[in-house]
Parts: sequence; C-alpha cells; structure tokens
Amino acid sequence: MGLGDIQYDDILAATEEFRRLGRDNFLQTYGFGRARSYELVLDGMRYDSKAIAGVAHGHATGDFLTAGDFSGGAATVARRLRDLGFVVETGETPPNRATLLERLRKFDQELADKLDKAFLAQPLPEDAVASLARWLADPDRGGRYARGTASHGIDYLPSSWTAVEPWPASLADRSVPGPRTVTRGDVTAVAVAASRSENWAEAFVASQVWGYGRRGYGPGRTRTVLDHSWDGEVFDWAVSLLRREGPVVAYEKLNGVHRLGPAFLTKFLYFAGLVLPEAKGLPPLILDMRLARVLRRYATNVGHDAGHDWAAPIARRIWRDGGWTSHRYDVYLRWMHAINSQLTTEVNGWPASPDILELALFAGAWHPSVRPPGAAR
Repeated sequence: MGLGDIQYDDILAATEEFRRLGRDNFLQTYGFGRARSYELVLDGMRYDSKAIAGVAHGHATGDFLTAGDFSGGAATVARRLRDLGFVVETGETPPNRATLLERLRKFDQELADKLDKAFLAQPLPEDAVASLARWLADPDRGGRYARGTASHGIDYLPSSWTAVEPWPASLADRSVPGPRTVTRGDVTAVAVAASRSENWAEAFVASQVWGYGRRGYGPGRTRTVLDHSWDGEVFDWAVSLLRREGPVVAYEKLNGVHRLGPAFLTKFLYFAGLVLPEAKGLPPLILDMRLARVLRRYATNVGHDAGHDWAAPIARRIWRDGGWTSHRYDVYLRWMHAINSQLTTEVNGWPASPDILELALFAGAWHPSVRPPGAAR
C-alpha cells in the first residue's frame, strides 16, 4: 500500500494525535525524527510531514508506516499532502515571483468560480460520450446495470462487524464466518425501513458496510462515527434537512461529524435520497476520490479550452482527493445531473437516474487525459 491510500480525514486524525501526545512523544511513539525540510501547516500549527503521513497511513489502512518504510520529500509526502489540499512549507530558497503567483492561484476563489462556470456550461465531449456508451453496451461492465444499479454489490465480512450497533437485521448474520455480498438494493431496503421508523442509524451502518466492503478498518471507523453521532440523532437531523432544504445543507450537517468524511457521508445521503422522493433539490449522489480525480482532469481540460492557462492548479485545489466543501458538492451534483441528462439523449438506453453515471466514472469507464494549454482537442 502507498501514500495514495491516505485521505483527507486520515491526515486530520494524525494531526489530532500529534497535538494530544505532543511532538516529541508522537515522533518517538511512531519511529520518526524531526522534519528536516517539509512541514505541514494547519490552523497555525506546524507538523512533521513525513511522520504525519506515516501515521495517517495507519489510520487509512491499519498499517502504520515508520521512517524507514518510505521516502519523504517533494515527490512523495509533500505532493500527497498538497494533492489533498493541505499547505506544506519548506526551509528551501524562497520561491520566485512566478512560483508565488502559482501558489496564490491555488486559493483564488474568483478563478475557481470562473473555472466552475466553464465546467458547468461545457457538454461532455464526443470521446467521453463514446467511452461511456461502450461501457453501458458491454454486458460484463455497465450492461449489468442498464435497468438500474440495485444489483451492484460489494463483498464484506459480517463477522468483522460484531462490535457495531445498531446492526440492520436484513443484513447477514454476523455469527456466520466467511464473506457475504451486500448490494445497493440491500442498503436501499434498510433505508426504506428507516423512512418508516424515522430512525436512520441502521441505514447509516448499512451504507458504511457497503462502502467499506472488506477493508479492515471500516468497522472501527464506523463505530467511531456512531460514538460521535449523539445516539444516531445526527443522521435523523441530516435526513430532515435533506427533506426540507436539500442535499447541500444535509452535507454541511454531516461534514462536521468526527471521522465521517465526504466520501462516506455522501453514501448515506445517496441511499436516503433514493427513498425520499419528496426531498428538496437534486437527489444526492456519492462523491469520492475516484470521481474527484476524473473531474479534476476534465475541469483542467475545460479550463485550457477556455484559454485559462491557470486551470490546472485551480482544478487540483477544488477537485482534490478529499475535504470537499458543501459548495463543491453542489457543483458536483449540478454537473452530474446535467451530464446524465445529456447522456440520456445521446446514448441509446442510457438510464435516467444519474447514479449510473456515478458508477460508470467510479468503474473507470472514462479516463480523460489532461491536455496542455493550447493543445488541439
């Protein structure tokens, strides 16, 4: 496993532990020395970047890296932290004016808004439509979901979830060894039951089981979220907001819950939205790292086509690997629903529900290659 497994929330967890233990104890506990060049800067504090990355990898995968397990520096740790949207500073020679301007562009909201405007106005190009059409036509790929995504399943180990409560009765018996499969349809059924009882904690658990699959840290992280959910009330509040004010406001509510990152809170919102046709606004969809990386590349190309030579650093910032704002989620939903509507008119048999587009992008049905400014389309 590499540094690419580390997500935004894993870095935050490592920095929390750093503050709790203190720098010296933290470094000694995990086998690191002081940073020689690169430091993570967050909320006015400085952290040894390589040590933070090693511990964050442990939070992400269960495998805590020590200093000898990987190399630090600009091409590894610093790059990963910056890709996730964090600030990394060095003791190197001060950057020249061009580099300073490049850094400023990363945080220029006006440029981000300009890129979003072009991004939302641009229809999907012909090559992308063709790639997605081939995916849908392939019976071993998207063809299986031409009539809906309910059968899309993930393997998991029920026995690894024994410490997580409440457990949905309709999922597998946790005393039975071996793997089982949970589908989107299975999770939706739990959400239907929650919509009747108005108790959404079991639906949250089901969405996390489906989301984590066989990843060993999933049950522990889910239990931590539940411990900070005010006995599950936060999920009821989020659903209430989804009904009355829409997915963006509900996203804001859940985005502050300890250890519940956007990729997994949007899974819960997605399944809740499937059973709440009366909810206000666009139906919620899942947003995770894989989809953000596709949109990062595509947004860069759209910006370059519009003559914005600064598009790449802005796209890296707004479509980073995690930690997306509610505004970013709003842009994502608007784009996904608009592009899915385009596909229903241009691809024979393309389903009306945009979760098919989410699944297609997650499955790698389209890989846009970044073009340099001025390159032919």
